[in-house]
Amino acid sequence: MLLLALAMATLGLTAAETTATAAPTEATQVTTDNWVGSWSATPMTPLGPDNTLGMPLTFAAQTLRQIVRPHLSGETARVRLTNRYGTQPITFQDAKIAKQVAGIDNLPAGLGVPPLPTSVNNFPGQLVSAATLAAAVQGAAFVPGSSKPLTFGGSTSVTIPAGQDRYSDPVPFPVRALENLVIDFYVPNLTGAATQHTIGNQVNYLALGNVSGMNPVLPLTSVPFLPNGISYYFLSGVDVIGAPTARSVVTLGDSITDGLMSTINANNRYPDFLTERLQANSAYQNVSVLNEGVAGQRFLFDNIGPSTLKSLDLNVLSRTDVKYIIVESGINDLANPPFIGIPGRHPEPISAEQVIAGMQQLIDAAHARGIKVYATTITPSGSLIFPARGLFTTYSLPDVVAKRHAVNDWIRSSGAADAVIDFDATIRDPLNPDSMRIPYASVDNLHPNDAGYKLLADSIPLSLFN
Repeated sequence: MLLLALAMATLGLTAAETTATAAPTEATQVTTDNWVGSWSATPMTPLGPDNTLGMPLTFAAQTLRQIVRPHLSGETARVRLTNRYGTQPITFQDAKIAKQVAGIDNLPAGLGVPPLPTSVNNFPGQLVSAATLAAAVQGAAFVPGSSKPLTFGGSTSVTIPAGQDRYSDPVPFPVRALENLVIDFYVPNLTGAATQHTIGNQVNYLALGNVSGMNPVLPLTSVPFLPNGISYYFLSGVDVIGAPTARSVVTLGDSITDGLMSTINANNRYPDFLTERLQANSAYQNVSVLNEGVAGQRFLFDNIGPSTLKSLDLNVLSRTDVKYIIVESGINDLANPPFIGIPGRHPEPISAEQVIAGMQQLIDAAHARGIKVYATTITPSGSLIFPARGLFTTYSLPDVVAKRHAVNDWIRSSGAADAVIDFDATIRDPLNPDSMRIPYASVDNLHPNDAGYKLLADSIPLSLFN
């Protein structure tokens, strides 16, 4: 207790800020099966449509269809639904799992045309043309005959209390790594603010009424499913029964782990590229990558959803399949971003020493569970000469840059982590080392572009997952 108190004092945390929010799941039958996560999206506090603090979405008498890309193969699957940040019980009915028709999940550029109604115009910074909509709707199609019902305790209906998650019953279903799945469920009653994962970078779909398991039919006017933005709602995981040696690596972090600024529907986040490398090597095909990144998340204090430390046990340490953690975080703490105004957030500047103490706390907690931790250095955030753009200018202030260097120096030299993955050295510009190399930077000069995310993934030695 004394050590915990000292750690909390060092970070400036209260007891409430270090305690994970509980989200118990329904008791499952005792089994020797090796359940391993194949896909995940971290549940988040309800926000507005474009990662804003606007009015959160609610649903009623609607079918949600969401597309996920699994990272591990298996013959038996289960799906995790979540009401973790809801305020009332939510009933889900007629959930189904199917295989998406291959090769049609693409969103063409359709900019500069009259916007669609708000319910289908939820693509950040984009106006979606009718041609784009027609192409995107095709992404809702699944392979005929592949749809299978999901049950919960043997029932096709489940009511999840506020603050909880539920796993479906196991279903015989051939999941194949890198082949998209279609997950449906119907919500008959008003849900209240929806637990979500905002930056999903995947076009998902919504339809009026209970049309779960219905395939789209052309022409467009008869298609019940319309694009509903790039967020995930109420869906947080797909697991499979893996081989005895199957295991997971969790990628923890902020928007750079979440894949902000990567191409929609392309699966070009760095964890996706890492998965492709693992799946291409027969020695590592039993290693799954679970992306637990949250755009805007802070390491120490709540910002967009709970902090990394507060949610660590619930999202990572409580899972038996997790053997490795890659942690990329800290810049949202050091920069104290001014564009997020959630009431109660920690407003004071955060020091490099606080971030370092938090990272040590994470490493110690993971090691206590037998989990290896690989720390990445914090990627360049710009400088006064070449600053980050738009909402991110504070990330380039001299004091933030100095703190970023101090944290990176500790990561490289302390030996606290089981290995160091030097994202900073990989992507920085040799001539302007506080900025990313131009071919790998997105327009904001803070987040990588698709090529940059691939560069980061390619820098990770696969031998770390032996």
